[in-house]
Amino acid sequence: MLTINEIVSLCEEYRKVSGRKHLWTNVYTFINFCLRHGAYFQQNIVDEWCTRRDAEANNSFYNRVQDARRILDYANERGYTDVAVHVQVKWSKPTPKLVRLREEELKNFFMSIDQYHFYTAVFPNEINELTCKVIFKLMYSNGLRPVEVRELETEDVDLVSGVINIRRTKGYRQHQVVVNDDMLMLLKRYDEQVNRLVQHRYNFFLNGAGRKLGRGYIDTWFSRFWHKYNTTPAVAYHLRHNYAIANFNAMSGMNIDEAYKYVVALSNSMGHASIKQTLYYYSLTAQYSEVLIRLSSENINNIIHQLPHEENRF
Repeated sequence: MLTINEIVSLCEEYRKVSGRKHLWTNVYTFINFCLRHGAYFQQNIVDEWCTRRDAEANNSFYNRVQDARRILDYANERGYTDVAVHVQVKWSKPTPKLVRLREEELKNFFMSIDQYHFYTAVFPNEINELTCKVIFKLMYSNGLRPVEVRELETEDVDLVSGVINIRRTKGYRQHQVVVNDDMLMLLKRYDEQVNRLVQHRYNFFLNGAGRKLGRGYIDTWFSRFWHKYNTTPAVAYHLRHNYAIANFNAMSGMNIDEAYKYVVALSNSMGHASIKQTLYYYSLTAQYSEVLIRLSSENINNIIHQLPHEENRF
């Protein structure tokens, strides 16, 4: 059998050749723990590592076990050791909480975007200003996921019909959304202005460097604008929650047939795999007393002046 250091060296070389990143820092924490007890992996030492500590959260325990499993699975598959992780731990998915952004908070958020001095920012660039002034309005008015917005390509956005083809999304469920006339006008203006700055672009929305939006781009800018005037916690995905709640509130007064058609249209618009996923928003909506009050189109129009009096949701 090989020593721990020999196994680690071979594993790192394997990951390098196969184009993967180095082993995680936490994996080395496990490795150093084992090295303190000898040059070889020992089953009793691995078992000790994989014993849940007092007051340790389930997901922290899960991550610690996975750190050991990563290196030991590699070694076992190649016959370098017969020591393995025998503990089975399941990741505890956090209980989702539906968040409704209050009207005043949304007003503050969009006002912050309009007032922001992009040219005194850490990375001053005209493209950042253009992107931020459109992307969050699109997410608010059509309930798009952050990943759906980031992955949009120029060919996905029909600037004539106003149809957006969502091809890269959660679970690869391709669907389409239709923006209202005012949102379409904003998208056209954005497209024209960015085309002046970046030629032959592939992605519809670009970052300050003229490249595809990174994974943290939307959340970083959202947080910067949100906390300018608001004190409550929120993330960009909550704009999607707000879209679902506003649509369910709009069902007030509908008969059963109208409500069914509306929910089907909403489900398709949000890219859900089934109606059950859409109704899940409805089940969570009941925990907020104020959610039962229907938002008036006048109040919504005060939040973003570019939106029409009656929002074209689909």
